[in-house]
Amino acid sequence: MNKVKYEYKNFKIGGGGFVTGFVFHNKTPNILYARTDIGGVYRFDFKNRKWISLIDSVTSVEPNQCYPLSVALDENDENALYIACGDHKKGELCISHNKGESFEIKPIPCGIHGNCMGRATGERLIKIGYDLFFASQSSGLLRSRDEGDSWDNLDVNGETNLTFINAVQSGESRTVFVGTSGGGNISYKDGQKFRGHSLYASYDNGESFFKVTQPEADTSLKSALAGFVAQRSSFGTDKKTGKRYFYVTFSQTGKDKEPYRYTCDSAEIVSGRIFRYELDKQGRIIENKQKDITPKNVLGVGLSGVDFCNGMLVLSEIGESHPNSVYISFDNGDSWKQILYNLSVGKMNFTVPYMKPEYNSGRLLVHWMSDIKINPFDPDMAVFNTGTGVFVSKNLTASENGGTVEWEPLCEGMEETVHINVYSPPKGEIRCIDIVGDLGGFAFSSVDEIPENSFANDNGDRYITCLNADFTDENPKVVVATPRGNWTGETVGGVIISHDQCRTWRHLGFPYGLNDKIDKLCDNIKKPNIDSGWAALSADGKRIIWAIAQQHEFLSDSVVYTDDEGKTWGKSVFIGKCDYEAEPVPLYILADKVNPDIFMAVNKGSLMFISTDKGKTFYECTPSEVFEKPQSREKLKLRKIEVRAESGKEKTLWVSFGPAGLWRLKFDDASKSVDCVRITKPNDFTLGVGFGKPKEGSDAPAIYTSGVIDGKYGFWRSCDYGNSFELLSEDNQHFGTVISISGDPREFGTFYIATGSRGLFCGREVK
Repeated sequence: MNKVKYEYKNFKIGGGGFVTGFVFHNKTPNILYARTDIGGVYRFDFKNRKWISLIDSVTSVEPNQCYPLSVALDENDENALYIACGDHKKGELCISHNKGESFEIKPIPCGIHGNCMGRATGERLIKIGYDLFFASQSSGLLRSRDEGDSWDNLDVNGETNLTFINAVQSGESRTVFVGTSGGGNISYKDGQKFRGHSLYASYDNGESFFKVTQPEADTSLKSALAGFVAQRSSFGTDKKTGKRYFYVTFSQTGKDKEPYRYTCDSAEIVSGRIFRYELDKQGRIIENKQKDITPKNVLGVGLSGVDFCNGMLVLSEIGESHPNSVYISFDNGDSWKQILYNLSVGKMNFTVPYMKPEYNSGRLLVHWMSDIKINPFDPDMAVFNTGTGVFVSKNLTASENGGTVEWEPLCEGMEETVHINVYSPPKGEIRCIDIVGDLGGFAFSSVDEIPENSFANDNGDRYITCLNADFTDENPKVVVATPRGNWTGETVGGVIISHDQCRTWRHLGFPYGLNDKIDKLCDNIKKPNIDSGWAALSADGKRIIWAIAQQHEFLSDSVVYTDDEGKTWGKSVFIGKCDYEAEPVPLYILADKVNPDIFMAVNKGSLMFISTDKGKTFYECTPSEVFEKPQSREKLKLRKIEVRAESGKEKTLWVSFGPAGLWRLKFDDASKSVDCVRITKPNDFTLGVGFGKPKEGSDAPAIYTSGVIDGKYGFWRSCDYGNSFELLSEDNQHFGTVISISGDPREFGTFYIATGSRGLFCGREVK
């Protein structure tokens, strides 16, 4: 196995994904960690003001560390780091004694996932003395007294869905607080459904728990499951009086159906509260000393982030109904000042281009503010999370004297967006077209260039979550893409087209009038944040095919085409062994890169079609070999597949098919058959496939893929049309989950990697 030395560099977007929580070390300065929903854990480099990823050695085969649910530190060991993470089926405890440079992995006996509802509640993992506690999503409270080698189950009133754990130690006395979703003790009264109690405490290290007074359910608002859920908590001591307090935020949702019982993240939150509890010298609750300290102008939103530090108490709203606020109190919550609200309160310095208000309907791109923390060693620094990265204050203490608190993104080094597809045009100014979840898409002229805006309409309003793009080899200035309309409704989903390589876009008309089903699909796509589908552009750039999305799939009964950029449409027909109109099947449709009359289609179950009349009629083809044994539709949905049409060759597709490896498909329209050639070995596993410029002296395109080849995981390159592969990565160059790969057709050795966890990468051979 030949190995080639490569260097990898992120294209800079800045944040872009949901950061779910922060932990500062409370005894050692300059230690801060951030956890994300799908991008693992980051450590902040205070000297260079950038985030350092701790998951670069994580592979697509074992991606558990990409989905952290909680982070814990040891106050007596500045180098210790504990992470609870998992993939739904199993949980893992990752233990590091060098600040995340390496980990020992131990099992946690329950399913865990950092991208499920409840992901943005408080820390669920805590180390107290020699004890580790884990407040799980499904198995209640767990405790380990041997660094995770074994775990005990502790009962919290029968609740299994927990939200946080916190504790205070005073000499030999210890109080443990646990928040729950209240979903395990539902009751009914006067026709109203109520969740169970949500906040509990223990004075015997978790052996038994009692209910802590919490806000009564808000029955004045419409709620399918009334009652507040404890979200996050913080301890504080009044420097003047010496009184000790415990602060807890609560939220109530309008939904009932799981998993929304957590009432955090993107749920429909309708109400919020914050309670203050006074504690005695042993850390125990003083009876009848709790107080509702909710800011008066909180209405229609929840409360989540809370932190007491340096004599200041900060609080963040959470909800989707309107821009959320940040508050500060200098008297333990008896009074509050609003220090951030949209663009009218506080000052935001926009250092990340796509976050600017002019690209977001004149609004502040701040939402899902579930956590806020003050640096215990720098009172002017506070960080809060959003669905698009991290924000930091520069002068938090200025608010005490009526000054304006300034904020700015703190996203340097943090790239945890989900990149769905990546392409490299053969000519033009743009070197890489990036299709992104939530942010729509970006067009890069180089790895060092930061695009001013993502895909947007004439007013600058962004589209979101494209699924693919297409262009021709002869004229890659013309690009079609399939975005969703944004959350505000300022853009509408569908097919968009650019004639200047992604600088400006025009929306195609909808194919109304073909049949009732397509009309309804078009109506649905016009709603905010709905998948649009998959588009393909013929080799001469004259015909656009659109496979309209149906619940994240592109089905054979809703494929349409246009020759006049959406003014008029026709409907494609699929002919074969089945009635694909009555029993539609999911498909990926690609244009032949040479012949404008040819389109090809393939799906995850080895079903294949070819069209020789520009996509008007598709005929089923018989494959010489199938990728995968027949499986259920639901299981096939989970398969990761990438299909590419090879430039310079007619009727040729390449498919990276996960556990089935890499294949080349050669279609024969005369016999309606496909010659399927397995490129990798039967036990190899590949994710992504892309073509790049041939090696000097060769006519064969460089082929790039990732996965397991000959028992070794990494990024791979073939310069001899798939006959052999070279390894392009070290063990710390894996970058979590890989979704799409493209070679650069203009520069040999350069390729692009779209990940689901660490952003978009450029890989270049080290000369």
